Amino acid sequence: TYPLSGTIGWAAGPAGAFFRASITGSTRLRAGAAIDQIFQGKLYLASPLWRRLFRLVLAGEADAARADTQRTIFFLGGDSGLRGYAIGDLQGTSMVIAHAELRSAPLAVRSQRIGALLFYDIGDAAPSFGSMRIRSDTGIGLRWLIPQLNSSVLRVDWAVPLENGTVTPAGFPGRATAGFQQIF
Repeated sequence: TYPLSGTIGWAAGPAGAFFRASITGSTRLRAGAAIDQIFQGKLYLASPLWRRLFRLVLAGEADAARADTQRTIFFLGGDSGLRGYAIGDLQGTSMVIAHAELRSAPLAVRSQRIGALLFYDIGDAAPSFGSMRIRSDTGIGLRWLIPQLNSSVLRVDWAVPLENGTVTPAGFPGRATAGFQQIF
């Protein structure tokens, strides 16, 4: 077999904003046929700070696996996206996810930084893009950065799913997740 892969991307940071876009693809050639095809597209946009108080951050991703002998499955739920859904609640060989966050500027408390955010996530994972039923959630989060320990933030998010998932019912009480680094 002959593996092939490629990525093309672009990033810019005009006037305090940041934009990044990339497309990735990979496949293997075996006996003249393309197998294990994986495709991915990503977008990320962070606005400049508004009045030194808030920043809007948007991100989106689409992934697909075709002619896949590796049995690749994409999972959504919990900290892999759709924070209001159970871990791995949604799964399939195609996946789409998008996030919108309104993040506060960090508040300096001695050497540490604390921030808050409001968010909205949409997405689904299914056998194909055509069979997707987009789900969404909304919630709030806290971020805590301790620069002396690590450059990654500690995060706690609480989200309420707005539609039923495979195992997650819509509505309250929602789900809390915690971990290191931003969701996206």
